[in-house]
Amino acid sequence: MPRATIRSLKEASERYDAAYAQLVTTPSDTVRTAAGVLRVADRHSCVFGGRRFGHVVFRLDDHLVSVLMTQDELTSASSKDDVRQLSWLPRMNGLAMASLHTTGHVVYIVSDLQDGDFRVVAQALAQPVSQLAAIRMSLEFGN
Repeated sequence: MPRATIRSLKEASERYDAAYAQLVTTPSDTVRTAAGVLRVADRHSCVFGGRRFGHVVFRLDDHLVSVLMTQDELTSASSKDDVRQLSWLPRMNGLAMASLHTTGHVVYIVSDLQDGDFRVVAQALAQPVSQLAAIRMSLEFGN
């Protein structure tokens, strides 16, 4: 099996999906939450399970928190229907997960944090991601 290529978000935005450029600066490098301060450890694009993701990795003490954005193949990329509501997913392999659908993309937030802290962190991260998606949608549709 060929090794997946990790690329910069800038390169991935030019080659695969312009939306990855959004993750170069959003969420910000430091996000303060009631659970603690998240600090960016890495920003890149990678492939997992045959899907390309824009990936922002945060550190919170000894924990990692991932924000992963990929194309949403279930909704139309040209749809004005932009859900932007956080959905709580079942834990898998000890990881807490949530998702957020934006126009043409889905964003996953994943971490090994305990449920209470994870909910606080996921809500803090979802806000800038959903606002950015709304700005992008406004630019695309001229609203």
